[in-house]
Amino acid sequence: MSNQSHNFIESGASVILGSYDQVPNYAEIAASLGANIFDPPQRLWKFLTASSETWTATQTFLDTAIRRNSLFCLLTPPLAALRGGSYWTELDYLISRGTTSDRFQLIRFPLSNQTQRQTLSPLRSLLGWDNRRLARKRHEQLIQEVNENLQFLFTECGGKIIANEAIPFPPAFDYAFVTIATKEMLFRIAQGREDLGVSIAPQHAPDDWQELSMVLMAMSTPEGVGSRPAYVFLRDVAQLLRMQIKPLREALSENRWIAISERLTRLYCLPFKEQWEAVNRKI
Repeated sequence: MSNQSHNFIESGASVILGSYDQVPNYAEIAASLGANIFDPPQRLWKFLTASSETWTATQTFLDTAIRRNSLFCLLTPPLAALRGGSYWTELDYLISRGTTSDRFQLIRFPLSNQTQRQTLSPLRSLLGWDNRRLARKRHEQLIQEVNENLQFLFTECGGKIIANEAIPFPPAFDYAFVTIATKEMLFRIAQGREDLGVSIAPQHAPDDWQELSMVLMAMSTPEGVGSRPAYVFLRDVAQLLRMQIKPLREALSENRWIAISERLTRLYCLPFKEQWEAVNRKI
């Protein structure tokens, strides 16, 4: 654990936030840091979803953190927040409540596979966490949507669905994940909290997952923060990939990926305020 991580533990009132589709092991990270997270049991989340009260519950959690003057530890860089998504909405709410930039800290906390795949405790199972039947149903539904919208990845790119490595099962909230492998790339489709997220990684660096639209921006804009492609539905993702599949293959090659990764790292190291302004900039 880094010295920075120790500082967060010693602060005594840290809260972990991030985009779950990009950091699905956030619960284990929070436990390691001794931090608080919004992580309701699946049965409760199902009830909140059915009664349209998910944001009310999230807002209550954030309000409590604000009152306690918490330090918000961000596992996902603000620049990688999908505008209108759950993570973006949480950050936007905090800022609207007067939370200043110094209360946000970006952290990176890589976990070993052993930590990532730890089993669920009996207590979590008792509380309804281990609702595997619902999780499998959501997974099957997402596979069907992927087959309907991204069929060309299978027929034209030789793709196949593989196991979701290092993804807790069942996932938190109402999430489902599908991983597709082609010769050059890996695609991870995540759906939950009414959000859609797509991450990609090279076959030669299978643990280096990056959000799709951020990679496309890094490819097209050598310096500074450029325009970032947007997607809401899988059909939008299909359109993006059809147009960009050849450039993506080149960008994720061993010769180019180091430069793309370094570019993304520089962007993610920008100050919080600059990242947030870039996300909300009207193009």
